[in-house]
Amino acid sequence: MRMLPPKCRFRSAEWVFILIGLAVAVPLIFFHLGHLPLRVWDEARLAINGYEMLQNHRFFVTTYEGAPDLWNTKPPLLIWLQVLSMRCFGVNEVAFRLPSAFAVLLTCVLFYVFLRSYLKNFHVGFIQNMVLLTATGIFIGHAGKSGDYDALLMLLSSVYCLSFFLFLEKGRVAAKRAGGHPSANYIYAFYVFLSLAILTKSAAALFFLPGLFLYALLTGGLRALLMNRHAYIGLSIPLVLVGGFYLGREFLEPGYWRAVWENEFGGRLLTVIEGHREPIWFYIKNLYDTRFSYWFFMAMGGAVFGLWGSDKRIYRLTLFSVVLSGSYLLLISLAQTKLYWYDLPLYPFLSILAAIFIFGIFEAFRKNVGIWAAYVSLLCLLTPAVLRIYQAAYIPRETSDWEVGTHIKTRYLRNMLRHPENILKERRYVVVNDSYHAHHLFYIYLLRDQGYPVTLERRGNLLPGDIVLCDNAETAAFLRQHFEFELLQKDGVLEIYDLKAAAGACPSGRSE
Repeated sequence: MRMLPPKCRFRSAEWVFILIGLAVAVPLIFFHLGHLPLRVWDEARLAINGYEMLQNHRFFVTTYEGAPDLWNTKPPLLIWLQVLSMRCFGVNEVAFRLPSAFAVLLTCVLFYVFLRSYLKNFHVGFIQNMVLLTATGIFIGHAGKSGDYDALLMLLSSVYCLSFFLFLEKGRVAAKRAGGHPSANYIYAFYVFLSLAILTKSAAALFFLPGLFLYALLTGGLRALLMNRHAYIGLSIPLVLVGGFYLGREFLEPGYWRAVWENEFGGRLLTVIEGHREPIWFYIKNLYDTRFSYWFFMAMGGAVFGLWGSDKRIYRLTLFSVVLSGSYLLLISLAQTKLYWYDLPLYPFLSILAAIFIFGIFEAFRKNVGIWAAYVSLLCLLTPAVLRIYQAAYIPRETSDWEVGTHIKTRYLRNMLRHPENILKERRYVVVNDSYHAHHLFYIYLLRDQGYPVTLERRGNLLPGDIVLCDNAETAAFLRQHFEFELLQKDGVLEIYDLKAAAGACPSGRSE
C-alpha cells in the first residue's frame, strides 16, 4: 500500500495549515529578538565586526578594535547581512539578529515548498515545519534568536543539499526517457549555495559533502553525476566566489590563510581549541536529552518507516535524510573540538524523518477512522510541543548563574543606552578591561556615538572622578586599596564605584 496518495486530496485545507504555521512561527522567531543583550564570545565579536564595518566601510577585511580580526577568521557573508540590516533598522540587537531569524523562517519555507512539491502533499511539509520549529536547539544558544553563524549556515546548507538531491531525482527521470538529460539548474544551484555556505562558516559548510557523495553512490547517481559536463563547469562558481575571497583577503592582510588553517581546518578538526573537549557521544546525548528530545524517537521511527515502506519517493527521501544526518553527525563527533551548536544543520533533515513517522500515524487515522480523527491525532501530537517551545524559547532567558554574572555589566550598559537621563554627562564611566570585553565594547561604542563619556581602561589608568563598573573581586580589591570611593550601586556581583580620590587619609577608602 502506498504511504502517500498520488496527489493532495485536501487542498482546500492547505491555507488553513499555512496560516496556523505562520501563527506559530512568526511570534516564536521574531518576537523578543532584543530581549537579551549581546552574548559573550561569538555573537558579540560579530557585532563588533559589523559595527566597525558600518563605520569604516572596509567590507573585505573584518576588524576588531580597529585592527584586522584574525581571531574570528570566518568569511563575512553573515556580517554583510547584519551590516545591511543595521543600516536599514538602526544599530541595535534586533537589527543585528534579524538575518538569523529570517534564516530560520526561510528554512521553514524552503522545506515546506520542497516537500509539497516532491511528495505532492502539504501535510508532510507542515509537520516538518512544526517539528523543526519546536526543536529546542533551534532557538537556544547559537541559533535562530542570536546573531551567530549557525542559522544562516543551516539555511544555505539545506539549499545546496536539496539542490543536489533534486539534480539526482531529475537525472533519474531523464534517464527513463530516450535521450533525456537532467536540468543543469540544480547542479548550478548546488554550487552557488555551497559557495555561499562556505562564505558563511568556512569549513563547517563542507560537512555534508561526504553524505551527498555516499547517497549518490548508494542510489546509482554517482556515474551520471561524474559524466555530466555541468558538474565540472559548475566548479568554476566556488573557485571564483570562494577562491576570490580568500585570495583577496590574504592579499589585503597577509597571514590570513595561516590563521584560517589553524582555526577552521586543522585546528578544530584535529586539536582541542579553547578547552572544548567532549566525549564522542556528546552530540547524540544532547539531541536525546535536550536539543531534539521531543522528536528524537519519532525521527528514529521515521527512518524505519521510510526505509521499509513501499513508497519509492518516501524511501529515497528517507535514505537521503538518514545518510546526510548520519555522516554529518559522525564527522562532528570525530572532530576534536566540540560545541553544542555544531549540530544545528542536522535539524531540518531529522525533522523530515520525524515528519514521515507522524504522517504515517496521520494516514492510518485518515484511512481507518476518518479525516477529522486524523486531524485530532495531529493536534494531539503537535500542541504539547508548541506549548513547550513557547515556554522555553519565546522569551529568551539566561539559564545559569555563570550566564547572569557574565552579562551583568552588559545589561547595565544597555540600560544606560535606554535611560540616558540617568547618565552623569560630566563624569567618565569606566568599564575595567580585565577580561574579554566584546559584549561590553558594542554598547560602549553606541554610548560614545551619543556623546556619553564611556570607556574601557586598565586598572592602572583609573582616575579620581571616574565612575567604575566592577564585577569581580580582584578589581574591587584594587579599588578599595587605591581609592577613596562611594559605592553607588550593588546588583549581585556588579558594583558601581564613584572614585573620590587616591587612597591616603582614609585607610579603608570607604564612605558609603
